[in-house]
Amino acid sequence: MTRKAILETIEHRLKPTDSTEQFPLPYIQAMCDMTWESWCSESANDKNQDLNFFTKAYQAVTVTLDTASGYYSTTLPVSILKLRRVGDGVISVNQINAIDNDFKPISEKDFRLIKGQEVARTGSDIYFYVTYDTIRYNESMTSAIAAEGVDLRLSIPFSKYLLTEELPMPSGRAMEFLGAVIGLIQGTPPTDLTNKNSDS
Repeated sequence: MTRKAILETIEHRLKPTDSTEQFPLPYIQAMCDMTWESWCSESANDKNQDLNFFTKAYQAVTVTLDTASGYYSTTLPVSILKLRRVGDGVISVNQINAIDNDFKPISEKDFRLIKGQEVARTGSDIYFYVTYDTIRYNESMTSAIAAEGVDLRLSIPFSKYLLTEELPMPSGRAMEFLGAVIGLIQGTPPTDLTNKNSDS
């Protein structure tokens, strides 16, 4: 389903219980963002999960050299989710035309600890850490790789997908997502509104 279809379906499903229009579209959008963030966090920490789900690919993203620090970095093309994992919402970084280097996420603290060590300069692994809207790479990043740019797979908020874009969910999960959002919005009815009539 597209983001637009999800929002319109939820809006339509809420109409019978929303005569006062207390659930405007921006509110529905916010509830979708909260639910999507929860699902992405769960998916990112599931070792059996296909990384293509709940993520979006960005190709040939620019890598620039910070002459002051001597490090290469990438400004993220979109805001990412702050997931409980090293690398936050940056799920993977890959080279475009080469396969001999692996990009590995690392905490900022560990990145600082290995700065200047021989292993960081001579190894084929390119370590990176994420801070706010930037990815910073260690000394193994080269000008040749930087010139080509990098491919990123990012976990981004629901609201950052285009309205006409298909949401990257496994088949069958759209109904669960709709139900989760509607349940979050409607919540538990107040006790005095609960139907306690017996069928008999």
